[in-house]
Amino acid sequence: RVNILPLSEKILVETLVIYGESIDLHLLEDILLGVGIDKEQIGKSLKMLFEKRIILRIFESGSIRIKCFNNIIQKTCEENILEETKNKINYEIGKILSTYTDIDVETKIKAGIHFLNGLKFKNAIQVLFPAIDELKKLNRILKALSVIEQLYEKREHFVGIDYYEIGKQFAYLKKESGEYESALKELLMLYGKFHEKRIELNQLISNCMLLQRDYSHAYRYIEEGLEISKGKGIPQQIVNYFALKSQLLNGELKFTKSIETATKAIEIDSKLNEKERNPNLYNVIGLSYYYVGDYNLSEKYFKAGLNICDMTSDSQYKKIMILNNIGMLYFKKENYKTALSSYNRAIGIAKDSGDKFR
Repeated sequence: RVNILPLSEKILVETLVIYGESIDLHLLEDILLGVGIDKEQIGKSLKMLFEKRIILRIFESGSIRIKCFNNIIQKTCEENILEETKNKINYEIGKILSTYTDIDVETKIKAGIHFLNGLKFKNAIQVLFPAIDELKKLNRILKALSVIEQLYEKREHFVGIDYYEIGKQFAYLKKESGEYESALKELLMLYGKFHEKRIELNQLISNCMLLQRDYSHAYRYIEEGLEISKGKGIPQQIVNYFALKSQLLNGELKFTKSIETATKAIEIDSKLNEKERNPNLYNVIGLSYYYVGDYNLSEKYFKAGLNICDMTSDSQYKKIMILNNIGMLYFKKENYKTALSSYNRAIGIAKDSGDKFR
């Protein structure tokens, strides 16, 4: 065993540089826990290294990679360092990771979790919220849910809009993963606390209720949301609520009324910026025409919805649903080759998403 008294900045830095990625964790522990080195001394030495940005310079030199050092520090934090110093180290690791150029989503998550563990809550959400949005665009719903759950566990440390956003993201991802009861419970709690956010909460609540086929309760939230949207003059939200209302009418087998409602919404949607348009609206009216037996119009609207999906960056899930419905339509028309092609396209996108689609 290596005996070092006291542990010096020079020895630790030189050890990291010499051994680099191949450094043995047990060797480093021997150095850190050499005879006469107490927990406070180890903590002070590591804290000093971070404060002087020495570790960052080692990273930049290419002598040691973050994965190796990250594992070492996590192990050290678990066993050897005072709580205050552990928080400082987590914060410094978060800063290092979050300043990487071309940072990928996994590194963003690691940085955010380090901030969270370092009790730097504002830094945590500044990194984790964009990472969650990126995962949602990739349809990695289960991964996104695992991240938001870690924020949700510490939600008592957040106030105001941050508290709200954590709850909303948590509920949305619970809904997308099929846990409707958990999602609805959270949304109704937020509905009671944040009146000014009802324009978006009503949409999430009614959508959740539609998935549970609770049409009578969903109708109340759709109508309230539609009135708020009209009162504030927000065309995109008006379209969203019309699409939900049309979907509800389909569920009640009122296909003619559903078509009338969706047609009104399409007049508004067609004037929106292409990135604001709602592909689900065209999917819903396509289904309405499918159910009344007008397959030509059904195909027209399904394909229009598919084109809008290509304009928007976060519509992969909607694209899968529309491709599935196009497959269903062609199967009904006994065009089995085209139906199979559409189904396979949907499966291909689902496989590339990284999560298992329900």
